Amino acid sequence: MSKIYVMKVEDTYRVAGTRISLDSLVYLSVRGSLPRAWWKATRR
Repeated sequence: MSKIYVMKVEDTYRVAGTRISLDSLVYLSVRGSLPRAWWKATRR
């Protein structure tokens, strides 16, 4: 059984079950943010 981690919604790829786009995760990664900071940033 495989899990779905990424979904394509219209023209955007998103983390499955969330409104978080992969573009935003790449941007945060390039800026040097850690995954824990990503989680906090999306939990507002």
